[in-house]
Amino acid sequence: PCQKMLSELPVEVPLEDAKKHTTLVKGVPEQECEPQPQEPQQQELHVEQQQQQQESQVQELHVDQQQQQQESQEQELHVDQQQQQQESQEQELHVDQQQQQESQEQDLHVDHQQQQQESQEQELHVDHHQQQQESQEQELHVDHQQQQQESQEQELHVDHQQQQESQVQELHVDQQQQQQESQEQELHVDHQQQQQESQVQELHVDQHQQQQESQEQELHVDQQQQELQVQEVQQQQQQQQEQQEDHQKAEHLEQEEAQREQQLKGQLEQEKKGVDQHLDQELTKRDEHLEKKGEQLLEQQEKPLEPAEQQEGQLKQPVLIPAPGQVQETHPSPT
Repeated sequence: PCQKMLSELPVEVPLEDAKKHTTLVKGVPEQECEPQPQEPQQQELHVEQQQQQQESQVQELHVDQQQQQQESQEQELHVDQQQQQQESQEQELHVDQQQQQESQEQDLHVDHQQQQQESQEQELHVDHHQQQQESQEQELHVDHQQQQQESQEQELHVDHQQQQESQVQELHVDQQQQQQESQEQELHVDHQQQQQESQVQELHVDQHQQQQESQEQELHVDQQQQELQVQEVQQQQQQQQEQQEDHQKAEHLEQEEAQREQQLKGQLEQEKKGVDQHLDQELTKRDEHLEKKGEQLLEQQEKPLEPAEQQEGQLKQPVLIPAPGQVQETHPSPT
């Protein structure tokens, strides 16, 4: 309730002179109007303690956030490493299975060729049908492998997209949490503390951005490696398909040539058989004809003939034309 009225004091006046110039308000005793001592040191200590507590809390929050980020990053790296190891193991197993299947198919193909060579003369049609079935089965097997590889590549692409989306969501949640914490801190802290916190947050944001950029670079490198692996697998598949196609074409040409040779052999054999049969028939006919003529001549020689009848018989006797390679037999006329 005390009011000090400083009237026309100089700029620098000692406290004792200032007390003389104070005027008392009516109805207020002097003791009450005396200046009451305050405790500025206690207030300053209290303010300093509050500031220290707030700074320690800010530091603890910053340290907790950094630890949480480090733990989450380590967990994500561990999960990525495990996934990469599993994928590499699966790819190695798939390649081993393909190699085993190819070696088995080659062994089967060699055995089949040997069997075909041994049984080509008797089972041409059956072997051709079996070869068609085997080629269809091989094509189905290759198509099945291609479908499996395409499905695996799609699954890898989907998993990679899901990982990226989960990382983006986590970053978004972290940013929201940081914003909420910064707003709560701004409500309870003075202007100086707000400046300090803003500086700390800026540093934290820069670190976070650097971490994000490094993670994005690592993800980009992983993507490039995966794309290179996929390209290598596709090139190997194309080479294998081309080799298989060339091998099948060569086999088909060999089979066609073998079939043509066998057909020509069969035709030649049949023609030879027909010619031999025709020649045998002609020879048997000629032999029979010659035998008959010989018998007739013998009968004519045994019968006594009159001169006129003998002359007529000589005139009527047929002239034998020798066959190629045969010598004409001459019989003397009976006298």
